[in-house]
Amino acid sequence: MWPSFDVILADQVSVVSPLLKLKRSTKVVFYCHFPDLLLAQHTTFLRRIYRKPIDFLEELTTGMADMILVNSRFTASTFSKTFKHLHARGIRPAVLHPAVNVDQFDEPHSYKLNFLSINRFERKKNIELAVSAFATLHALEGNVHQTSQLADAELTIAGKFPSHFNMSGYDRRLRENVEYLEELKSLAESKGVSGRVNFVTSCSTAERNSLLSQCLCVLYTPTDEHFGIVPLEAMAAKKPVIACNSGGPVETIKAGKRDFFVVQVQRTLLWPWLNSFKTRRWQGEWGNRLDSTSTNRFRQRYSDSV
Repeated sequence: MWPSFDVILADQVSVVSPLLKLKRSTKVVFYCHFPDLLLAQHTTFLRRIYRKPIDFLEELTTGMADMILVNSRFTASTFSKTFKHLHARGIRPAVLHPAVNVDQFDEPHSYKLNFLSINRFERKKNIELAVSAFATLHALEGNVHQTSQLADAELTIAGKFPSHFNMSGYDRRLRENVEYLEELKSLAESKGVSGRVNFVTSCSTAERNSLLSQCLCVLYTPTDEHFGIVPLEAMAAKKPVIACNSGGPVETIKAGKRDFFVVQVQRTLLWPWLNSFKTRRWQGEWGNRLDSTSTNRFRQRYSDSV
């Protein structure tokens, strides 16, 4: 038997809770990133039969924790709708937003006209929206190109950097990763922007920091994302974010200020920036505004929760 602990934090997997509760004096805090039963496939009859006891066990053991934390209000709402028996018992999770180490990011040293997307190569990340919107941006005619230098704009699509779970943005062994990358390349080719779209399948932390340092802004395209750590990383790197108006990013991005919310309309995804290009010098000015405000707002908002 292990030594006595006042509190044990269980992350992601709730089935360990009964074991951790063997010592009654120990309190268990379970951090739920998202209900696993919603992430698992229930596409066939055999899969549904297989998942039935696992899904039941997930809800049962989740309710054994002394305290349940979730990563966003969006996840808290999903939690209540999914674990209906726990909700009926009055069990409500508390929201604790994840945070990032703001000191790890490089100071912005360049403001190239480069839009950056960082995500895993999965269809649910909706990266094709970034490619389509970027193509629409390049298709604009008139004096927009002349005033904003949009003809030189580029889009970099980077795979999510490897994490402590040893996952990366692109894995050749995963069919979806391979297929989706080819789909995105084909889309860029068909839109006539393949020469302006750069693909970085998986980048290290240092490479990610370099990309963030050099980009103009970050595009975050998933809808109903559980939380979304990329917008936080972008703001910590003093870069604004353009994101879909749903899920966790609603809680972390302040619309209409330094960052933008948009719905899934291709033209409007980048349109707020076009207005900015017309009225102010894009190189440096956004960086100066963000340099004095974004990191301070980020620290204040998340340090209290932690």
